[in-house]
Formats: sequence, C-alpha cells, structure tokens
Amino acid sequence: MGSTSGRARARAAAAVLAAGCFLACTPPTASAAPSQTLLYSVDGGTTWSTNVTAAPGSQILARLWYSNDTDTAPANTSLTMSLPDGYTLVPDTTRTCLSPGSTDPTHPGTEQVCSTDPGQGGPAADSAVWSNGHLTISPTAGLFGQPTDATSGIMPTGKKRYLNLHQCTYTNTSDTLTNYLPHLPWGEAGTNTANTADTLTQCGTPQPGWTLAPSHTQALDLLGRHYLNLHQCSNWSDTTTDTHTNLPATAGTATNTSNTPDTTPTCTQPNNWQPAQSSVKALDLLHNRYLNLHQCTYTHTTGDTHTNTLPTTSWGPTTTHTSNTPTDPAPACGYTPDNWTPTTNTAEPLDTLDTTRGQGYTQFTLTTPHHTQTHTTPQHAFLNGPHTGDPSSSATITIQPALAIPLLNPYTTLLTLLTLLTTKHLHTRKTAHTTNPA
Repeated sequence: MGSTSGRARARAAAAVLAAGCFLACTPPTASAAPSQTLLYSVDGGTTWSTNVTAAPGSQILARLWYSNDTDTAPANTSLTMSLPDGYTLVPDTTRTCLSPGSTDPTHPGTEQVCSTDPGQGGPAADSAVWSNGHLTISPTAGLFGQPTDATSGIMPTGKKRYLNLHQCTYTNTSDTLTNYLPHLPWGEAGTNTANTADTLTQCGTPQPGWTLAPSHTQALDLLGRHYLNLHQCSNWSDTTTDTHTNLPATAGTATNTSNTPDTTPTCTQPNNWQPAQSSVKALDLLHNRYLNLHQCTYTHTTGDTHTNTLPTTSWGPTTTHTSNTPTDPAPACGYTPDNWTPTTNTAEPLDTLDTTRGQGYTQFTLTTPHHTQTHTTPQHAFLNGPHTGDPSSSATITIQPALAIPLLNPYTTLLTLLTLLTTKHLHTRKTAHTTNPA
C-alpha cells in the first residue's frame, strides 16, 4: 500500500510540475482585439500617413482603417469621425472596402474589393451617413449586399479567399458516381478552402472495377460575397438506368458566389439525359464561419448510384448548411424512395476563417480650407460597437500656404504683357534708326 501511494504522489507531483512548466515556460499570446487607424493621403492614395501637410483649397483622401483579427464578426458596429471646421466633403466619394492581409495600414496590399466595384452596392449615401459634418457608417455599408445608407452593421471576420470545389467522377461498366468530400471510404475529392485557387482536380484512387472519369474543379471567390449559391444538377439517362450529379459550374451548373441568393437551379442538359433531383441552395457566408458540406450517396437495387449534396432536393435531402460551429461528421440522410438505400453519409466542415485577413476601411475625399497662415488640425476617429473595445485613433493635417500655387491676376498679367511688347517695339525702332540714319 505504501509503495503504491508513493508512486501516486510522485505521478501527481510530476503532473503539477509539468503544468507549472507549461504555464511558466510557454510565452503568452497577445489577445486578439479589433483596432482602428485614421490615415490621410495628399497624393491621390499613393502614400498614406497619420500626419500630412497640404495646400489650402486642395483635396486629400481620408481613410478610417480597421482590423478585425478575432474569430467573431461583431454586429451593430460603426466607424465615426467629424470634419474639422472649414473642411468640406466632396460629395459621393464615401465608400467602404475590404483590404485583406493589409497588416500595415500605411502600406495597404493590392488585394481589395470596394462598395464601388461591380457587384457591390455603390458609394455610401451621403444624406444618411453624414450629418452636419459628422460621419457614422457601417464597415460594410454597400458591401455584401448591405444597404449603402447603413450607419451600423457587421464588421466581418477575415475569410480565406477561395472555396475550391472538386468533383471526382468515377465510372464502371454501367454506372457513374460523383464524390465531393475529402474524407470518404474511397474516391475522395480535394474540396477545400484556401487563399489560392486550385486549377487541377484532386481525386483519390478508385475501388477495383471503377475508373476515374473526366472530373471538375471550380475555385469560388469568397471576397466580398455574401452567398454561396450551390446548384446541384442531376440527370438520368434515356438509354440506361444511370443517374449523374454535377455541382461545379465547370460541369454545367450555375454554382457561384454573389451578393444575391439564387432561388432557381440553372443546369446545362446533356443530350439524351433528363433532369432529376436538380436543386439550388443559397448559403450565407457573411454571418457564418463554416460551410458544412454534406454528401449522401444512395444505391438502387439495380446497382445504380445517386449523390445528393443539398437539403432542397425532392428526396434524399442532406443537411448542408453554414454555421459558426462545425457539423456532425455523419448527420442523417433524408427520406429515400423504395429500392434506394443510403450507402455513404459524410459531412465536411470547411472552415472559411482566416484571422490575418480581417482588414478594411472607409474612405472619402475632403477639401481643405483656405488658411492664409500655417494651421495644424488634430482629428480623431472611432470604431464603436459591442465586442469591439471601442478603439480610437488620431491624426493631423497641416495647412501650409507656401505649398499653394499662386493664381495669376488676369489684368496684371495683360498689363505686364503689353508693357513687354511696347518695350520690345521701341527697342526695335531705336536699333533700326541707329543702323540706317536719315
């Protein structure tokens, strides 16, 4: 008894020591928290700084930059600031942008999407987001299909750039099978989320008796897109009992990412094939972290196989959805008609989060006042909202009259020109008289 008790005490002491070393020896990690920086540019956006010098009456760009390096997307957030006395807003220049990966706001990256880009909502509505020189705007006003007059809204998390959708097609002597997920008993597909677009289809080794047929890949751009519109196009053959399901647009569907949800499936119909089980599902990526893609494969008593991936099919629906938690790896497949049996039931939680890519900004153009003496104006900007910590920042604009280009008085200029011409004319006559005296 004594020996056993001693060994137990020794193991307990070792565990405490190990825990203590872990706590003491592991360097602390900085806690993630949203941040905000106010910046100006006097050269049209080529360079940015928190302190700039400008000429009276010139136009400068102002940018309220934010970074969300957390794994949550706070709602009801606003970027705010006020114009200093004498400064005026250039109308219709206020816009919101995503600038993923720009860890240094003074040197922003080239990867971005703005509310003024095609497919987005347009410039912010000045009458809504500006009031008496004070700006209050949602970080996503005009982006993701959000209203351009939004004064508060979601501050998005960083997202990976692409959903790489792989469809692996296998055939045997009488059947066609399509797979989409990476964790299957065989014939796994390389579907993934990443910051690079896949161009080659990644497919696993087929079972004996099956061969890999032409397969497809679609890299779906997630930047600034609210919805993943998955179109499932299923067909059955006129001449055989075979059914075939397609998901990527490269296989004849209309699968896309967009700021509007699709409600009707769009499919390219092959010759001698009839539509069967075609469907569409608009999946919200803006408010959710995971795409939980679910594949149910069914086998008919004749040996035919059929694959479903969407919850909107007429039979055999799946539980494909988006959420902020990963799905059960094997949720139940839905109702099946007689003579069909589920044979594969797998779900893959595809994580879209990338906390290094949660940057964006609001930008507008302002005109400086006509100060006749050097004048420096401090300015402040704020990020407000639940779970943001309400960070703020400061910057300055110095008006330097010496930088102004002097304007020419037209009357003085004309008088000077006439004087020069008269002087030159008299000089010419005098020279001619001296050369040829009368």
